[in-house]
Amino acid sequence: MTATRRMRELDRAEALASLVGPADVPGVVVAYEADAIDPVMHLGWSVVVTGYACPVSDADEVARFASLLRPWVGRPRTGALRIRPDLVTGFRLEAERTLPETAARG
Repeated sequence: MTATRRMRELDRAEALASLVGPADVPGVVVAYEADAIDPVMHLGWSVVVTGYACPVSDADEVARFASLLRPWVGRPRTGALRIRPDLVTGFRLEAERTLPETAARG
């Protein structure tokens, strides 16, 4: 499984270069969090992917990702990272469940 996301804050060449490890290692360990939480309803989810990240170097792949993903900031994207996940964790925020009255007394 490979997770690939457009870079948001890490969109400069210097930031990409800082994530390149020595040639004999598979990448640099990173954690990426994605979430959607409704502050009014207190519902949502959060997922954290931890694994090795490498810059995507193929221009066609970067262009394909640019066409598929919608960044939330208005600046142009200059690159993408590929994360090979080793650990995926997460949680869901749900509405409090109420027990039927008979079960609550029991």
